[in-house]
Amino acid sequence: MRYELMDYQRSAAIDVLNRLARARRDWAEGERSSFALSAITGSGKTVIATAAIEATLFGSADLGVDPDPSATFLWITDDPALNRQTRNRMLDASDLLAPKTLVEIDDGYLNAELRANRVYFLNIQKLSKSSRLTQSGTNLRQASFWDVLTNTISSGTTTLYLILDEAHRGMKRVADRKTIVQRLIHGEPGSNPPVPVVWGISATIERFTTAMGETPDRTGYPHVSVDIDKVRTSGLVKDEIGLEQPDEKGTFSTTLLRDAVKTTLNFEQRWAAYSATEGEPLVLPALVVQVPDKADEDKLGEMVS
Repeated sequence: MRYELMDYQRSAAIDVLNRLARARRDWAEGERSSFALSAITGSGKTVIATAAIEATLFGSADLGVDPDPSATFLWITDDPALNRQTRNRMLDASDLLAPKTLVEIDDGYLNAELRANRVYFLNIQKLSKSSRLTQSGTNLRQASFWDVLTNTISSGTTTLYLILDEAHRGMKRVADRKTIVQRLIHGEPGSNPPVPVVWGISATIERFTTAMGETPDRTGYPHVSVDIDKVRTSGLVKDEIGLEQPDEKGTFSTTLLRDAVKTTLNFEQRWAAYSATEGEPLVLPALVVQVPDKADEDKLGEMVS
């Protein structure tokens, strides 16, 4: 890892690795399993997951594990942008996970199965009935993704770990049909078998826990839960976040933005004065503004001005 793990992150990564090792042994005997990594937003869930995945694929003396040459991970979300973000974070955090190891599955995926020593990213929209990925005989594809999944699970040479990122999504029951996520977990008669190991990652995992508890042929391991007090002690998560919103009716987003800009400029002036007085390098504060999805140029221009 390029990042030095904080104590709670290292402890959580080791706990995840212990569950993955147990799941691998259970699957060798035909037993399916599931567990979840639960941690507050901002605590570094992706970093923890990256450390566990890197150690599984390449081994780690620090985390006390040998490489598993049969392992492959299928990372599922309902947002392609989240997949790309996660992939980029993994590339930043790991010095062993190369771009060719982190594969985005799209309509152009032609292999008959998922290869070992890979992390595959897939958003569930790609598995809709109308998607080419779920059909065979299209775009040079000889096997649908459900065939790919079946081939991978039944190969006997690959241990497939399904990772549900933000696992509270996609778990809600839908009348008379299974959601795509549930089809991945539980399988579909005549189509695809259940995945061997399910690993959920989320800050809120109640639905995941409920869904796994309703599965009679899958062992649920104790979840890996990160203690919020340890995260606070690390400084990554604050004890309190203040939110301001006027009571009266109106549009106040630019008012609050202007106030934030004034505060940032004040920081800039104070740092400049300090640097000049103390002979220290200049510190230039940065203001980060979160904008709506697909914000138009006029809106962005208004914010900048």
